[in-house]
Amino acid sequence: MAFWNKKKGGNDEEDIKNQSLDSEMSDEMKAITEALEEEQSEKLAKAKAREEENEKIRREMQEKEEQIRAAASEYVKESKDKKDSGGQHFFMLVEGPSDFLPKSESNHLVEGNVYGEVKKGDKVFLFSTDNQVFTTTVEDIRTGPNLFAESAEDKHCILELKGEGIEEISKYSILTSAAPETVDSNTLPVSNPRILGLSLDFNRFSGDPEFFTVLVNAIIRGNYLTHARIDKDGPKTRIGILSIKDNNDPDKRLVPVFTDHFNMARANVQNPKGNMQILAVKFPEVARFATADQHEGFVINPFGPVAVKIPKGLIKEILENPSYKEAIASMGAKAKVETEKVSDKTQIFIGVPPENGEYNSIRNAVVKYCQTNEDIKRAGIVMKLEKGKKDASYLCIIDCPKGVEKECYTGIFASVKPFLNIHKKIEFMRYDETVFADDYFAKQKLIFER
Repeated sequence: MAFWNKKKGGNDEEDIKNQSLDSEMSDEMKAITEALEEEQSEKLAKAKAREEENEKIRREMQEKEEQIRAAASEYVKESKDKKDSGGQHFFMLVEGPSDFLPKSESNHLVEGNVYGEVKKGDKVFLFSTDNQVFTTTVEDIRTGPNLFAESAEDKHCILELKGEGIEEISKYSILTSAAPETVDSNTLPVSNPRILGLSLDFNRFSGDPEFFTVLVNAIIRGNYLTHARIDKDGPKTRIGILSIKDNNDPDKRLVPVFTDHFNMARANVQNPKGNMQILAVKFPEVARFATADQHEGFVINPFGPVAVKIPKGLIKEILENPSYKEAIASMGAKAKVETEKVSDKTQIFIGVPPENGEYNSIRNAVVKYCQTNEDIKRAGIVMKLEKGKKDASYLCIIDCPKGVEKECYTGIFASVKPFLNIHKKIEFMRYDETVFADDYFAKQKLIFER
C-alpha cells in the first residue's frame, strides 16, 4: 500500500506541474492568438481601406471619363453643320482593333468612343498614324456582342469599315466626318480634324507615350490660326502675337493657337482699334513665337473643347529631334509639277477615273481650289497610262492663261496630296496644250466649269 500511496502522491505533484505548464502555455497561446487576430484585423482593415480607395479612384476616373465624353459630345453638337467647323458630325479615336470578325475579309473592325453621331453607310475619313488620309464607308455598327445598330451616338462601339488601299488601321488613328485640309494657303480656311480628334481624348491617354508620340507627330504637321496685332509706325510695321496667361502659373504667358475658325471664334477677341488680324501659321512659326520673349510655350484651343498645352521645354526637345527635322524637310519639299508635253512618239492610254473614295476626295479638292482661283475657267481629270509603264496616274487638265499655270498646279497639288494613296502621282497640263481634251470632254463631263 505504501508503494502505491507513494506512487499516487508522485502523480499528484506531476499533475500539478503539468497543469501549471498547461496554464502557462494557454496564456502564451492566448497572447499569440490575440496578436494574430489583431494582425489579421489590421490586414483586413488595410485591405478594406485599399478597396475603398481603389473604388474611389475608379469612380473618379469614371466620372472624369463621363465628363470628357459629355464635353466632347456637346462640342460636336455645337459645331455640327456650322460653316466654319468643317462639317464635324462625329469623331472617334481608334483604341484598337476588335476581336470580332468582319463580314468581309477586306474590311476592318475598330472600336472606340464615338463623339457625335455616326450612321451605317456614312462616308468618313480615316487619318492614320503614318500621316495618310483614306476615305472609308461605315459598313456596320456594333454596340455590343451580337448587337447591331443603324447608328451610334455618344457611346463606345465597334465600326466595320470598308476602304481601298488600307492595309491596317493602327491604334490612335482618327475617324471623322470632318474633311481634311485641302488647300495649303495662308488665305484660305484652316482645319485640323486629326489634331482636334486626338485632343478630345487627350485627358484619357496623355499619359501613354505611344499616344503622345502620335499627337506630337500630328501637331508638327498642323496649320493653325492665331491673333496678331498689326501696328504701323511710319514706314515700319510691327507685328505682335497675342498671348494669354497660363492657368497653372499666371506669371507665365502662352501663345494661343486654334485648329480652325470655329474654335477661334470661341476666344471672342475684341478689336476696338481695328488693328487685329488673323494669321495662318505652321508649326515652325508657332514654335518660334512660343519660345521667344516672355512666352513659355503655346496652347491649342485654349477655350475648348480640350486645351492642349505644349511647354517651351517640350518644344525645344521636338526641334532638336532628328525625326522632326526629317519630317519638316519632307513637308517642305517642293511638289514636282509635270508640265512637259507628251511626246508624239509616246503612246498613252486615257481612261475615266474610277468612282471610289480616293477619286471623289481628289475631285472635290480640285473643285474647291478652282472655285478660289479666278484664273481657272474649267478643269477635268482623266486617268493616264503610258505604254511600258505599270502604274497609272491622274492627269489634271485645266484651262487657265499661259504664265499662271505653275502657280495653279502647285496649289492643286497641295490640295490633293493627302488623298494620293492608291495612285501616288498626279500630272498637270493646260487645256489648250492637250490634243485630246476637246474630244474627250465632249463625251465626259468636266469636273469644274466657271
